[in-house]
Amino acid sequence: MKTVANRREVEIDTKIAETYSRWRITCAGVARATKTLRLIEKRKVSVPSSTYEKAEASLAVAKFNERTAYAEYKEADNEYGGWSRFFLVPMGHIHSSTSCSTCYVTTAFSWLPELSGLTEKDAVSEYGEILCSVCFPSAPVEWTNGVNRKEAEAKALAAALKEISRSAEGKKVESARKLVSRKTYRLEHLNERLTRLAEWALGSPPAYVVEEASEAPKLIAKTERELARAEAKLAAALEALDAALASG
Repeated sequence: MKTVANRREVEIDTKIAETYSRWRITCAGVARATKTLRLIEKRKVSVPSSTYEKAEASLAVAKFNERTAYAEYKEADNEYGGWSRFFLVPMGHIHSSTSCSTCYVTTAFSWLPELSGLTEKDAVSEYGEILCSVCFPSAPVEWTNGVNRKEAEAKALAAALKEISRSAEGKKVESARKLVSRKTYRLEHLNERLTRLAEWALGSPPAYVVEEASEAPKLIAKTERELARAEAKLAAALEALDAALASG
């Protein structure tokens, strides 16, 4: 399904969803900071005053962030004009709100702001015949008893990828990827180490620092060659996998 790009409803609801998510994250931050402060207050042994002051300051910052995030969310939410909205319950139905009587307080919803302002038919076209019959009483029965098309496609893709990973070609690709990852990590570590050694060498470093600094470029050059060979091995493995998939 193709929808009109940059529709006002989508833009506004996307912003509302983002600001709501940030607000909830800051709420969690307040909860963590509050718990930390209460644990410090309940300790039977004394703690340094600096520790208590730091916890108080962290809570104050968390509360400030929460108030700021809530203000941003409410400002965005004021733009809502009453248009249609769609909320997906993973492995479940699509609802028109998060207050459906068939759901529970613990029910997890995924907001679908890309569908905001569209019709029930549009939602079915995009996700499949999984509309909630309570939220959408006028929807035909056949629009409520299907399967989530996106979840089905994701499962099929995951199964296909799993099957590929079990093949000889797939195993070689995975092995080559891990090798490239290890060599990349080692090269990054060596370069960071060389930078620190260079900083230490500006003063009067001990002999072992001078020796390590002189050896580091050699190790870096060696690792760069090993990484190049690993990347070539990965490229060859991917080419072999593509050929196997094409012939299969």
